[in-house]
Amino acid sequence: MKIGQMYKIGCKILMMNSILFIIIGIYGILFNNTPLFSGIDRLMDPNFWGNEILSKGTLNFKIFTWDYLGMFHIIWGINIWFVVKYGLVKRKEAWAWRSIFISVIVWLFVDIYFALTIKQNIFLVGSVFSILCFFIIPLVMTKSALKKRDMVK
Repeated sequence: MKIGQMYKIGCKILMMNSILFIIIGIYGILFNNTPLFSGIDRLMDPNFWGNEILSKGTLNFKIFTWDYLGMFHIIWGINIWFVVKYGLVKRKEAWAWRSIFISVIVWLFVDIYFALTIKQNIFLVGSVFSILCFFIIPLVMTKSALKKRDMVK
């Protein structure tokens, strides 16, 4: 496969991932504390709330937390989309690649810390797997098409 084709495919994957993050954020905001969120609740609730019935205040805090997390997913997805669309696809600028790479690496470390803190291996494995599939592979696919002089700075 040619470098130009790999670059286009990598950019498309990054843009699809940004849209996926927006959808995940919207899902978290709209469906937390509903039966459609029960799978996530079964994994998360014992770590934070135990097996007890939640008080009204605790339930409100839990809803607020998921809404806040969903908002960050939406914002990050929008930012990634614009950086890929205008920085990578239209201009092939190295700052755009570095920006996405740095944000993904920071996310990886925070996510791994979170997974280790709550002692859930499924989150640790899921975090590393999602970072690799959704971001690292397409970033590797796009790096080779950027100008070498821009990547050194």
